[in-house]
Amino acid sequence: MAISHGCEKAKSKGDWYLGQFVDRILDEPFLKSARKRAGEQRPITRTPGSNIGHLVGLIGEMVFVDWLWGDWRLHDPASTHGKADVAGCIEVKCSAYPVAEACRMLCRDDYMEKRQPEFYVQVIIDTRSKTDEEIPPGILARIAGWTDHATFSAAPKERLEGKDGRPLDYLTYVLPKVQWRPMSAFPRSSFPVPRKRNPLEALPSWIR
Repeated sequence: MAISHGCEKAKSKGDWYLGQFVDRILDEPFLKSARKRAGEQRPITRTPGSNIGHLVGLIGEMVFVDWLWGDWRLHDPASTHGKADVAGCIEVKCSAYPVAEACRMLCRDDYMEKRQPEFYVQVIIDTRSKTDEEIPPGILARIAGWTDHATFSAAPKERLEGKDGRPLDYLTYVLPKVQWRPMSAFPRSSFPVPRKRNPLEALPSWIR
C-alpha cells in the first residue's frame, strides 16, 4: 500500500486541507486481506447504509492503523467488537464517497451515546460516486481529519437519507469539514506501537 502526504497536490488544487491529510493507494493484496477479514467477522446488527458498509469500515480502520503504527496487521478488528475501533479510544469513521464531495463527518446518535471515544478520525475512500459499490485496486483512501468527543457531541443532529434515498430511522450527528482538525495535529506520539505478541506466550512455561 503506497503512501503520500498530499501536500503539493492539495496546494495545486486549492484544497481546504493544504496538505494536512494523509493519502493511501490501496493495492490488491491489501484489499484481499480486508475482504478476508470482513468475511471472517460476525455480521453487525444495524441499519445497513450500503452492501459494502462493513468492508468500508474495516478498510478505514486498517488504513488508519497503517499510518498510526506503520503496519495494518497490528489491528485486530475481532477484538474491538462493541468498543472503540483503535487503542480503546479512537473511533474511525469511513465513507466510500468522492473525495471532492465529502464534507461531513457523521455518527449515529445511539453510537455516540453508547461508546463516547476520545477521538474520531475520518477516512474517505475516493469512489466515483456516492452510490458506487466497487472498491478496485489503485483507489485512493484519504485520512482526512479528526476531532474530539466534546466537539463532535456538540454538533447538530439531522435525519439523513440512506444511499437508497430513503430517510434513515435514526438521527445522525453531523460535523462539517471546516471543524475537522488536520492530521498533522493528531497526538500520534501518545499511541506507541503495540508489541507483537509471541504465539509461544500462550503456552505453559514448562513447554516454552
